[in-house]
Amino acid sequence: MDKPGTIGRYEILEEVGRGSMGVVYKARDPRIGRVVALKTIAFSFPLAAGEEDEFLQRFYHEAQIAGRLNHPNIVTIHDVGEKGAEGDAYIAMEFVMGTNLHDLLAGGGRLPLAQVTEVIGQLALALDYAHQNGVVHRDIKPANIVLMENGQAKILDFGIARLAAGGFTRPGKFFGTPNYMAPEQVTGLEVDGRADQFALGVILYQLLTGEKPFVGDSVTAISYQVVNVDPAPPSKLNPSLRPSFDRILRKALSKAASDRYPRCQDLADEVKAAVADWRAASDRSTPPTLVSGRREGAQGADPAGEGGVRGITFLAPRWARLLVDPGSPLPLGWVIFLASLAILAAAPFF
Repeated sequence: MDKPGTIGRYEILEEVGRGSMGVVYKARDPRIGRVVALKTIAFSFPLAAGEEDEFLQRFYHEAQIAGRLNHPNIVTIHDVGEKGAEGDAYIAMEFVMGTNLHDLLAGGGRLPLAQVTEVIGQLALALDYAHQNGVVHRDIKPANIVLMENGQAKILDFGIARLAAGGFTRPGKFFGTPNYMAPEQVTGLEVDGRADQFALGVILYQLLTGEKPFVGDSVTAISYQVVNVDPAPPSKLNPSLRPSFDRILRKALSKAASDRYPRCQDLADEVKAAVADWRAASDRSTPPTLVSGRREGAQGADPAGEGGVRGITFLAPRWARLLVDPGSPLPLGWVIFLASLAILAAAPFF
């Protein structure tokens, strides 16, 4: 299908995505020259009489509320266009360049622990900010998260996901992503920010293990697991993880919202502490370095030399014993060479 030349006042540049609720275009606002992401709002199936008007009124209301959010980790809403004779309703948002987290995790990919801490921390700040302002996302998932080149994480679709969860469904259609939905969402109960926290916990589980905690061959099978089955401890899928990660995810993925963390930031703080403990344990198992004799990562160690000369000091005493042993089997050339290295290891480093 050919892209339209304009939608509202916006000049359409290219199509960048398509889903059950409409199409996303890269567009340009000719008034100020700003490039935006323009998302049309339209269902791929017919609505009953009166439902479309009801939906659009809710859409305008929710977009207005979400448009008040101003946070570095939330994609900003710039404008909303009403449905008219010339086209669908639309929402104009900040256009961000980066890697979609869904694409990054495709095929069981994982992130380094340091980056996991950073991403979860940023998402937690954004979600808590939204919750404090009365907005619950309801569809937090990797496809709604973009990682920019500078390391900044951005959450997409505030103001739209709530509408999809609002009851406009048809047989065979399931709005929301059951792999990331909280039990109270699946069972149709009232939700608050702790539903977003549950989804954040699912993402954390996937970042740490490369696997989703709730899987199945149908929406029904996945939904049953979300409501009734505790996932395997992440340390079973990634043995390098310490038990503290199991405890954190057990709490974040609790079936009862009251058993989860009070805030997403509390979850992020525990993740940060668990990663720090993991690093400390790794440092304690690392041999001393050549120059300082301190373990890698110890206070005052030279960060530029991480791993570059590890273990030479550890071998120096063995060389010394070979040099002083009258029965040493080493040829003279090797003795001189090892002696030189031993002297170098003992010399001060500048």
